[in-house]
Amino acid sequence: MKRLITAYTFDASAKTISFDDYASINLERVLLITNATDQIIIYNFADTAKGGTVSTNVLTLDHNTTAMDDADKLLIYYDDPAYDAATAAKQPALGTAGSPSADVITVQGIASMTPIKTDASATTQPISAASLPLPTGAATSAKQDTGNTSLASIDSKITAVNTGAVVVSSSALPTGAATSTKQSDGSQKTQVVDGSGNVIGATSNALDINIKSGNPTSITANAGTNLNTSALALESGGNLAAIAGAVHAEDAASADADKGIAAMAIRKATPANTSGTDGDYEALQMSAGRLWVDPSGVTLTVATHAVTNAGTFAVQATEADGANTTLGAKADAKSTATDTTAVSVMSVLKQISASVQAPPSQAVTNAGTFAVQESGTQVVADDAAFTPGTTKVVMSGYEADESSTDSVDEGDGGAARMTLDRKQIVTVYPHTAGGLSTFMASGSDGSTALTNSAQAVKASAGQVYGYYIYNPNSSAQFVHFYNTAAASVTVGTTNPLFTLTIPATQAANLMSPHGILFTNAGFSIAATSTAGGNGAPATAIDAVVWYN
Repeated sequence: MKRLITAYTFDASAKTISFDDYASINLERVLLITNATDQIIIYNFADTAKGGTVSTNVLTLDHNTTAMDDADKLLIYYDDPAYDAATAAKQPALGTAGSPSADVITVQGIASMTPIKTDASATTQPISAASLPLPTGAATSAKQDTGNTSLASIDSKITAVNTGAVVVSSSALPTGAATSTKQSDGSQKTQVVDGSGNVIGATSNALDINIKSGNPTSITANAGTNLNTSALALESGGNLAAIAGAVHAEDAASADADKGIAAMAIRKATPANTSGTDGDYEALQMSAGRLWVDPSGVTLTVATHAVTNAGTFAVQATEADGANTTLGAKADAKSTATDTTAVSVMSVLKQISASVQAPPSQAVTNAGTFAVQESGTQVVADDAAFTPGTTKVVMSGYEADESSTDSVDEGDGGAARMTLDRKQIVTVYPHTAGGLSTFMASGSDGSTALTNSAQAVKASAGQVYGYYIYNPNSSAQFVHFYNTAAASVTVGTTNPLFTLTIPATQAANLMSPHGILFTNAGFSIAATSTAGGNGAPATAIDAVVWYN
């Protein structure tokens, strides 16, 4: 029967697998062995290239496992005819009497076996009992005497309930309780009493109410139901007196210390009616502390002021043509410097008008100094400092020329060339300065060839422009470029920026004008025998890297 072998010893360098649970194994029963770590089949009974030989319990593989690790996880399937096979001792018939077995479940009548529990739910089970013991304190016929006596006593205390009449014995009523003598016929009048209980007024329709001691006020009911308040006296110094003092009759004379009620208005940014009908009362409206007033349709009179000749007035004179208002001596460019003849305003204006209408011709020479102004200060001195975002530049143009070049002399200026679709034409020119740096990992020149320990290409950020890598091994190997300094790389754990698969006994190379960017403070390189593992190549890898 096929069995997954979990007890084994793998020696990758010796290419052997020991079956630890067996003293000896049969090669024909070894079915399949897979290195689950590297995902590689290393033995297959149906593949002659992946066979092996057996000695006792040790299988020697034909497949080369020297690049693998002893700790790799193996999946081993072996056909073991004795594994989990059924025997006659494990197959007793159910219900057959005999000795119980720990390997099977039997239903037998043996006293030492565990009883089988059954579920009797949803079925009716008859129970028969001749005599059951009662719990302590349970009621019996001997315990009912006291209850019967109490019930009989209750019967003797209810005399006439069954006839609907209950006898209540006479007792004294509480003080102030209503009696037949307290129930008048409703002809009494309401009386008002003072704090001492004395009746105020009579029981007739007239009431005398003492509002304040010493100031009686008579409130007399009119015939019918209306109340006459014409005789209501105001309390001296009270709130009603204060309100009355603030109310004045029309055209009444004013006096010092008169009281009044402050007028209030509604604040509205835009005035509008607040009442519903023309002629209704409504509040005044105001905004910014000023009362809204509508002057439309009203003639406003502005106060007049007398105008006199007092004060100082500026007088402007009107000059006739040819008047003697002078500007001073000529001494201009049209006369000699010694000409001191007076000139009038009108003569100057006439001269200007004549010059505009018929400007005289003037000779233009290159003599003198000309002021040149440039807009925006785009011009800067040669080799001057340039500040991005501040120093201004002028857009440059190019000559469209795809047919031939136009030569210039050494030191001359010239226009750059571009294609007809506006691409600048550039010729790469070699120079002795600058260039790329070289990283070498080869055992032939004193450097260390690549293995599973990271080597530093550059100790700061940079770019890789090319590489040449050779794999001398008989199986593919993997070269990892890390965007991490070598000291911080753990091969097999740290993620590389990219990984190259180098075929067996083959080389890989690249040269590009566009660099591969490494942004961290240093980048490094290493090689392994598997893509995601940390096993070292059987033979170290040769590599050359060009970087900047």
